[in-house]
Amino acid sequence: MNDYTAILTKVRAMRSKLLSKEEIQNNHSLKSLEDIYQVLQRTEGYDRAARDTDITELTPRSIIPIIHNGVYYTFLKLYRFANLEQRKVLKLYGIKYETDFIKKVINNILAKKDSNIYFEGFTDYLEKSRHFDIDRIESATTIDEVIDALNGTIYAEFFEENRSSFQEIPIDSNVLNVKFDQFIAMHVWKRARHIFSEKELKQFKKYYGSFADLINIESIYRLKFIYEMSNEEIKNYILPPSRQLDEVTIEELLQANNQLSFERLLRSMGYAEVIVNDKRTNDLRIEESEFLEGLLKFLVRSCRESMLPILEYLEDKQREASLLAKTTEKIGWNNVKPAEKELV
Repeated sequence: MNDYTAILTKVRAMRSKLLSKEEIQNNHSLKSLEDIYQVLQRTEGYDRAARDTDITELTPRSIIPIIHNGVYYTFLKLYRFANLEQRKVLKLYGIKYETDFIKKVINNILAKKDSNIYFEGFTDYLEKSRHFDIDRIESATTIDEVIDALNGTIYAEFFEENRSSFQEIPIDSNVLNVKFDQFIAMHVWKRARHIFSEKELKQFKKYYGSFADLINIESIYRLKFIYEMSNEEIKNYILPPSRQLDEVTIEELLQANNQLSFERLLRSMGYAEVIVNDKRTNDLRIEESEFLEGLLKFLVRSCRESMLPILEYLEDKQREASLLAKTTEKIGWNNVKPAEKELV
């Protein structure tokens, strides 16, 4: 039995309980929030989150946190099962959950809401394994107090450098989001070399390189055509060249005179399938989810005895959760009375 046999066997069992896109979107029995809640109660991860949540009324606002927490329960279940070397990979992957946590805490502070937003199991993980000062974060009432509480984490440098910016604009504003994504992507890229095996790293670079490309493409597009920044300003928000985007191609994207020229360049690079023309806003959108999903599945086939199938499963769990959350919002809206909709 190799190092991966136990965890891969567990993941195969967990994968068999995933809800497919068709099961969620084409399930005609999902007509009410009660129906959604019952699905969560019998589905891997969400069942535990539902048991640990006191709900007095079924609303999208009370159900969607259960869906998100179900994903974190699933991650922690695998983390606890993994050996020490496998945990290093999962910690790197778990950065996506940490950044989500930080964004929600900061935005809740700006909106003057409670910053205690995650279940205890996840905050225990952040405190014990990722050096978050949870007591200080949950008691924080200002952005400065949150930033001070992140002092022992990998995010301390970024937040200290941008402390003044966070006083003025939310972290999910486009410019700050680009900078934060850039910081995270660089950290993951650097750490990956020390965590993955040689075979895993080769495939991970292909996947994460494409991911970095798409971050750059979206950053250039939004900063150039929506925020109308100069090319020199935009270069401060670009990740180092990775897969298809070498320095020459990046310069060509920067020099594109209009959206049509920009789109033609993307198609010539092989990224045609990620481009969506939004007729409502007349803008391009980069829809990378299905592209990256297909790429990861392809790479996993050549590296089955590795951590990649575990990461693939976690990505699929996240997609399942996103679909459930969208369905919950849709059902919630459909159940709103017409007179109440006019007030929204």
